[in-house]
Amino acid sequence: MAFLKKHAFSLYYFGLILMAVGLPLSKFLTGLSLFFIVGAWFVGGDLKQKFQLFFDNKIALLWSSVFLLHLLGLFYTSDFQYAFNDLRIKLPLLLFPLIFSSSKSLTQTQLFGLLKIFVAAVILSTLVSCAVLLGFIHRPVTQTRDISILISHIRLALLICLSVFILLYFIKNEGAKFYVKVMQVLAMVWLVIFLFILESFTGIVVLFSLTFLYFSYQLFQKGNYLTRLIYAAILLVSGIGLSIFLIQNYREVTQAKPIDLTHLESHTALGNPYLHILQDKAMENGNYVFLYLCTRELDSVWNKRSSLDIAGLDLKKQPLRVTVFRFLTSKNLRKDAAGVNALTEAEIKSIENGIPNVNYQNLLSVKVRVQQIFWELHTYRNSGNPTGHSVTMRYEYLKTGLRIYKDHPIIGVGTGDVNQAFLKKYEETQSPIALNWRLRAHNQYLSFAVTFGTIGLIWFLISIVYPLVKGLRTLDYFYFIFLFIALLSMLNDDTLESQAGVTFYAFFNALFWFNRKVPSNF
Repeated sequence: MAFLKKHAFSLYYFGLILMAVGLPLSKFLTGLSLFFIVGAWFVGGDLKQKFQLFFDNKIALLWSSVFLLHLLGLFYTSDFQYAFNDLRIKLPLLLFPLIFSSSKSLTQTQLFGLLKIFVAAVILSTLVSCAVLLGFIHRPVTQTRDISILISHIRLALLICLSVFILLYFIKNEGAKFYVKVMQVLAMVWLVIFLFILESFTGIVVLFSLTFLYFSYQLFQKGNYLTRLIYAAILLVSGIGLSIFLIQNYREVTQAKPIDLTHLESHTALGNPYLHILQDKAMENGNYVFLYLCTRELDSVWNKRSSLDIAGLDLKKQPLRVTVFRFLTSKNLRKDAAGVNALTEAEIKSIENGIPNVNYQNLLSVKVRVQQIFWELHTYRNSGNPTGHSVTMRYEYLKTGLRIYKDHPIIGVGTGDVNQAFLKKYEETQSPIALNWRLRAHNQYLSFAVTFGTIGLIWFLISIVYPLVKGLRTLDYFYFIFLFIALLSMLNDDTLESQAGVTFYAFFNALFWFNRKVPSNF
């Protein structure tokens, strides 16, 4: 025991390294790291003094009180099985403020070494994903998010954003050798490129937002007039370029190509009648999906060319016939025998994999993702059915969450009853979302409001704002970057409702706050 006590800090630091490696690479390592971190804290002794340090630290108490909210929510919950599982998931909200506030602070060398290990682990995670994409690791890939096999693609995207700005700091401020600087620049460029390969909408928005913030900050700093002019030009050109890009893609998706709807051909080349559903305005690449339908011919030829029955589902669990309709329309082919026969074997395979548009076969295109989002919004506006479409389903999740919050505005539904409340509200409102897609809010702030009402939401926001106000003059660069990433991600994700998400937030939140080494300047 004396040996362990003597080496407690080494065990603690080893646990931090395991956490830095585990977050982008392994759930097992993440769990194992907690064993070392907590174990080292205990074997280090002086528990009475450590608890005193914890109770004397207002920030640590405030952050831990968010876990206390979940305990209080047990008093008016009914699903205790869900509630206790939620408490297990949220335990890092209590542990990390307790441990970091009462442990020896890292030196700058130790902190920087830990961050470099973390960045290296993130890069390794991206390389594993690329191995999946290129087929060196065999996994089914129907969309780019499938290549992130070690952790959630959203979580990986957030870790990439954090790594990019960690590298940016080292490139600008660390007096490393030239070849090290080159490697850091190449690593940062690779991570940015991979983020676009991953096509994580959340990650790309976070990266653009942080980059805009960075250049805006530089613009208002004292310095060379020419340098500031360059920053202003970058912001202006980027803004104009992004606007043009979005407008062009929106038009491509939503504007129909000229067609005379009063003179549509009535029969196929084989003499079978076409069905034209004129009232449905769904489009692919400017062509109407529900014109020139001849399911009799299409079904027969498709079932000869594919092992998947046309009446079943594609590999994304979508109605296969609709996927075929959309793909043929995207090529301006008719939905008949001639249309299916015109497809290549590669295109048949793409349709089977759930790819509904000929342009979507390029998994490495940001333009494709942007067009998919515009298509989802356009289709939702016309049909009102968001099922299977991530962006528009999130809108329905938000609407449902707000309705629950209005029913329980003061203290919410309690720690364990959130899932039940959502399922019940979906039934009450006869939601158009299919049963298997009826999920929670996908917005952490709304999740707190639903679970703990206005009181809980305000308390959570205080736990974020108070440290910023309290430590404004000593705010750390790394802490600011991390917090910006985390808070922005919470607009589009229930970050604290999964083990990986809550560990990411609680670990870096406490690590950067209680080991502040770098003034908050870019």
